[in-house]
Amino acid sequence: MQEAREIGLNFAGQERVERYVENHLRVLESSRVCYQHDDYHPGNLVVYREQFAGVIDFNRSDWGDPIEDFYKVPWFSVAASIPFARGQISGYLSASGMEDFWLRYNLFVAMNLHGSLVWEHQNSPPERQSRWQIQIEEMLKAHDLENSGPPRWFGT
Repeated sequence: MQEAREIGLNFAGQERVERYVENHLRVLESSRVCYQHDDYHPGNLVVYREQFAGVIDFNRSDWGDPIEDFYKVPWFSVAASIPFARGQISGYLSASGMEDFWLRYNLFVAMNLHGSLVWEHQNSPPERQSRWQIQIEEMLKAHDLENSGPPRWFGT
């Protein structure tokens, strides 16, 4: 958040996102820690002969809350395929049985909006950067930061 402020980057709904993070950050104190890919999205999946063949690009892998790997779902998986995004999360939920998944998911999505905007600012041409601000606004419309529920695209 600090780096985004220093560069002068902002987005509609930013104050609401920052409040959500501030109000829910404490849930990470009880996070389970495990090895995670940390850049898991369809662009890093390998498909061979119409079959899943593996995952690539582990250069960002680290240790942390396993739910963090889902913050890229609205950025990349939803854009590629909403059924794939639903399946990605449903598969995890059926295996983990986590009660506070959506709270943690929304928190990681919210926590990474500023960083994603900074990354885009540093790595993309200006005409593409405005597209990311629009995508953030669309993500905020779809995500339930009031009740920590599932995003609209997930369905029930």
